[in-house]
Amino acid sequence: MSHKFTYAQGLNGVDGLYGFCGNSLRSNYKPLNGNGLVITNPTNDPYQTYSWYLVSGHDVLSFINEYHFNGQLRYGGTFAPTLQISLKGYKSKIIGRLGEGVVTPAH
Repeated sequence: MSHKFTYAQGLNGVDGLYGFCGNSLRSNYKPLNGNGLVITNPTNDPYQTYSWYLVSGHDVLSFINEYHFNGQLRYGGTFAPTLQISLKGYKSKIIGRLGEGVVTPAH
């Protein structure tokens, strides 16, 4: 997980969950999806959620930071809906959405 303000000088990116994959703990890691980005916020709400955390290999928890409701900015501070992802080789994909803070058993 990274925030835009944590990038080294001269680098650019978005807040998001980033992932890298390798054959072993000490292997040369390759970024998932070609750039490492697994999940990010919508461009019209770049700080919607934060602190993405991968649980049991496929569930991603995060917290609601801020959101827009009827044109007004609101603040969260609670679990966001859990996203389920598929990891195949060096590709990831969001495949489902569960309730807020829900974690399913590992496969």
